[in-house]
Amino acid sequence: MQDCDVTLDKVIELGGKLLPINTQGEGKGCHTEMLRRIDAQLMAMLTHHNKVLVVRVDIHLQQDYRPTDNAVMSHYIRKMRKWAQKKYKVSRLGFAWCRELCKSKKIHYHVFVMIDGDKTQDHRTITAKSVRLAKSYQHLGYHSVPEHLDDCFHMVERGDKVAYNTAFRHMSYLAKERTKDKKHLAKRGKNYSTSRISNSPKRDVSEIFETTDKAITTYFDKPQRKPPKTEKGFTSGDEYLARIAASGFNMLNDLDMRELHGSTSDHFEPEQLPSIEHSSLS
Repeated sequence: MQDCDVTLDKVIELGGKLLPINTQGEGKGCHTEMLRRIDAQLMAMLTHHNKVLVVRVDIHLQQDYRPTDNAVMSHYIRKMRKWAQKKYKVSRLGFAWCRELCKSKKIHYHVFVMIDGDKTQDHRTITAKSVRLAKSYQHLGYHSVPEHLDDCFHMVERGDKVAYNTAFRHMSYLAKERTKDKKHLAKRGKNYSTSRISNSPKRDVSEIFETTDKAITTYFDKPQRKPPKTEKGFTSGDEYLARIAASGFNMLNDLDMRELHGSTSDHFEPEQLPSIEHSSLS
């Protein structure tokens, strides 16, 4: 069984970036090891690709099937990689997943699939393939994959820190401490994991975001359906956020930068942003 530190903070610093996470108070923290791995894989994908499509998939197992391993997840990843290589001619497919045991005692998985956003912008093909896999391999323990999930995809473009924050916060749900299956897994079994994509030698991770943008913790209330192309030449974080606010999306910033680091960037004033409540996975 995995064991690691848990954070109850609403923001975590990883790789020099401040990132919002989906913590919900006492007893509802997130495992920091998984948060680091999610960030590492999404950043690795962005060293290879100008933009990355991130798609959430839920996999439900048979009612009475409670395996001590994650053979179903290994099978799913293997099949999806083979399918994506053939359909989109991609050389890499990123994953982050967690295993959960719900109140009904049924085991299910939450998965985020990461693929080159220049090869496909349609999350529905990934969902449809996942649905077919579940139907075709029920003898292996699959029960179903929901065809329609609200806000189930993100398009993250290199340099767009707010889109990155939005996707990362959504994916941070995988790292939550509660509802993990601590009963059926073998001693060395995993409740969460990610792919192991390495950074491209052609691009350093420090080049993914502008230095002034790394402190931005704003995120969209919902993923952008048609994200604008990343724009260059913003003179400050304030101007960048003003342009985003003009798009009409609700935003939230939970962090007072001065409290975290004792000061705030001259280019970014989080207290100027409105606060709203955010929905989460359940």
